[in-house]
Amino acid sequence: MIGDCSVSYITVWDTDNPSGMFATSTTIEHSDNESQYQSHMSDRYFIAFPRSCTIMAVTGLVGSVVAFVIALLIGGLAIYISARVVSDIDDYSHAVVTAFVGAIAWALTAWIPLIGPVIALIVWIGVINWRYPGGWGKAAIIGLAAWVSALVILFVVNSILGLGIGAFGIPGV
Repeated sequence: MIGDCSVSYITVWDTDNPSGMFATSTTIEHSDNESQYQSHMSDRYFIAFPRSCTIMAVTGLVGSVVAFVIALLIGGLAIYISARVVSDIDDYSHAVVTAFVGAIAWALTAWIPLIGPVIALIVWIGVINWRYPGGWGKAAIIGLAAWVSALVILFVVNSILGLGIGAFGIPGV
């Protein structure tokens, strides 16, 4: 099954003998109409997949990329708002890069058992400290304000548009 697509069978033909079927594998429900199948050629074997499944897989990938970009932009917006208020820095692209680097730093440290989230939070604030002037105190305030900003932005966006998106680069949101 690919996404919401189920197939009744996938047929594999040996291209050295195109008239003979090499193997058939039966799985779940779909139509027997061969015109709905899209083919993929690989050296010697011809494999038929339902067109709708291929389109759904591509649509799923595109949807994931779009959701990632929107979440990153929202995370960047939250950091931008907080940095603008706390440090008077007016650079949205700087905030988006900070959100991205902060998310990577969080991902690399949060997995550590027991103390991982604490270490990840310190590293995330360290990224803000590295990217914005003012020291650890201002970085912690920017981080807290970014977290609150992200909650407000996500509440408004998700309730108006009915989406379930998050804020990439802002821990716990």
